Amino acid sequence: MAKNTEDVYSSKIVFALKELKGKEKVRFSDLTGIDKLNDVVTEAEPLTIAIDNIIKMEVHNPSATDGTDYTVTIVTDKDGNAYYTSSETFNTTLDGIVKAMEDSDEEWGIKVFKRPSKTRRGQHFITCTVY
Repeated sequence: MAKNTEDVYSSKIVFALKELKGKEKVRFSDLTGIDKLNDVVTEAEPLTIAIDNIIKMEVHNPSATDGTDYTVTIVTDKDGNAYYTSSETFNTTLDGIVKAMEDSDEEWGIKVFKRPSKTRRGQHFITCTVY
């Protein structure tokens, strides 16, 4: 008997700042081997990323505890490193930066910060700013 598609994990790339080649499409459709921003960034040590590409992926995960459908953002740097997050705060801030920079011909990157939440005691969130 076939499984209902709503019960199966799926992901689909829905945006890339620059066109992805075949290998990149495969690499970024799965998060294996990509560092989670929440694990890399600390309050004491923000992360500066010289942007090479930004990829957005829509995920359907029936096993997720915080909702089955969410967006994952993958940011790659010029050295080939890749980082991902599903943080809504980070995604919203990055979307604003991309929109503001879309007509600019200057090189830009982001600095990623981890901050304590003011509303969730003991929790942190990540955000970013342009540099």
